[in-house]
Amino acid sequence: MSQTTSTSEFEKLNQTIHVWLRERQELIVLYCGLCGVRELSSEIDEIRVLEKLKGFCQILVDYLSAGHFEIFEEIFELHEETDNVKQVFKDVYPSIEQSTPVLLDFNDVYDTEEHSRNALSELPIQLDAIGQTLTDRFDLEDKIIALHQ
Repeated sequence: MSQTTSTSEFEKLNQTIHVWLRERQELIVLYCGLCGVRELSSEIDEIRVLEKLKGFCQILVDYLSAGHFEIFEEIFELHEETDNVKQVFKDVYPSIEQSTPVLLDFNDVYDTEEHSRNALSELPIQLDAIGQTLTDRFDLEDKIIALHQ
């Protein structure tokens, strides 16, 4: 923490990160709930999946936005005078940025009931793909979060 960074700024960011990580946990729980979907045997099953997809997509977009526009930006600004921070951002952030369109594309396919109904047959394959993307992204995000510890 630089001399110009106040303790309150540091603590405020800690709280923001804490809330964001709870949102990540919720995203993981919703993702896992969707992964059990392999075959839809009734209209009720379909309705439940569509509701879960809508919730997942909402949290996903909120999570991505908070990461890019709050967490990463604030960590960099608070710690930018540290060489290690600059290097980690240089090494890690481009990969995080590359994962964003992949995740947003999933959202675009499944964000509304109409879109989801048209793509439900592909859901298991799509979930496998974004599951790996999320896992890789979380690992990279953790490297950035560690800079604030």
